[in-house]
Amino acid sequence: SLKCRGTKGTKFDPPPGEGGAETPDALLVLATDEDRLVTSLTMSVDSEAINRWTVDISLADALNLCISLRCASHRKASHMGEQQKAGRPRDLKLDAAIVDATIDLLTERGYSDMSLAAIAERAGTTTAAIYRRWGSKSELVAHAVFRTEGADVVADTGDLAADLATMIRWAVDKLYRPAAVAAIAGLLSEPRTVRRARTSNALAASQLVAERLDRAKIDGEIRADANTTVLASLIDGPILHAAFSGITGVDDLWIDELVSVILFGALPQATRGETEQHRRIAMNRSRAGELAL
Repeated sequence: SLKCRGTKGTKFDPPPGEGGAETPDALLVLATDEDRLVTSLTMSVDSEAINRWTVDISLADALNLCISLRCASHRKASHMGEQQKAGRPRDLKLDAAIVDATIDLLTERGYSDMSLAAIAERAGTTTAAIYRRWGSKSELVAHAVFRTEGADVVADTGDLAADLATMIRWAVDKLYRPAAVAAIAGLLSEPRTVRRARTSNALAASQLVAERLDRAKIDGEIRADANTTVLASLIDGPILHAAFSGITGVDDLWIDELVSVILFGALPQATRGETEQHRRIAMNRSRAGELAL
């Protein structure tokens, strides 16, 4: 906002800033005649005169002109700042510090009692730095805990059993910890639009795993009619169950057993062939019934 000082040779400038300090970053100097028409004016921004006119307009029009020019100057400065920010390299050490602080505070306080200000203080940075990286607390938490966009989502070495074990181990590292339980409980309390945004990331990651299993179908490593979406859910579903139920003993042996169940099921080996034959007969009958209809 601007204020008027005097009449003839009037000057408009911003009011004093906090603590009484002057903030003369915008200045309008103008001269008026006896009819209070502005005869000349100079608009300055950041102590630099950017426009000078010889004019014949009213005092109100001159004030409006000053405000318009000041707004345009702000937009230009903001645009230049965004260009500089876009070229600034990202500090990966600070990213890691923010993620670590988020995990620690989730464990200590839970989701609802954790603020971005507390995360910034723990990481030795500012909330502005966090907002430059993540748009909200929920987005930061999802990134820090679940890492759905990282390299530790899909393993594809050509050895399905080994890849399943690797992906399950990654899921254990992410989900089988107090921070994950707190994050899931907190994210479920967010509005529906926020929940959808966060679950869309998880869905995308699950689809990548299903695509890996589809390739295993093509290679003949799993049967052709296997539902890869169901198989993908068996990678992290049992781990979530263990985390929320407080089940202990989730170790390498547990992971190997889960891989075995995913690949071979839980039936005794001697009855697998017979059960598989019965299953195929039932499916063929079902399909024949659908065709008859």
